[in-house]
Amino acid sequence: MTATYNPFHLYRNILRIAKTLPDVNRAAIVCFRARQDTEGILKLKIGSAEFEERCLGLEVYADNLEHQSQHLKQLSKQRLLIPIDLRKPHVHTAACNHSNEEKTLRGALRAAKSSSKDPRGERVLEKKNRFMSGPEPSWLKKKTAVS
Repeated sequence: MTATYNPFHLYRNILRIAKTLPDVNRAAIVCFRARQDTEGILKLKIGSAEFEERCLGLEVYADNLEHQSQHLKQLSKQRLLIPIDLRKPHVHTAACNHSNEEKTLRGALRAAKSSSKDPRGERVLEKKNRFMSGPEPSWLKKKTAVS
């Protein structure tokens, strides 16, 4: 027996669940995907097998999101989640206590990047930008010779 689905009800349900997610970026992704899926479903003929299948997939997605939301809320209450914004660089303060190993590792990585030696210990010539620094083009030489 096939169930009749209302794509708008499923879409609103997913948006309601997205509001409960603790991460704003995750909520935005969920809203975007729900809108895309709903638009795809609305292009299909109501009652067709594909329509029913895609609505069922959207309903399963809503159930999964509800479980994710509950799980993430539980983790945030237990303070097991550490909010990190990857878009902002880390600012070193007095509260930061990086271990000496981390400092030496970072220093070694910086030195390796800035070093102009190849692994065999030979000096490598740095590549320079050749824009406007090469020899004079032949067509330009011909113009100056004619004038």
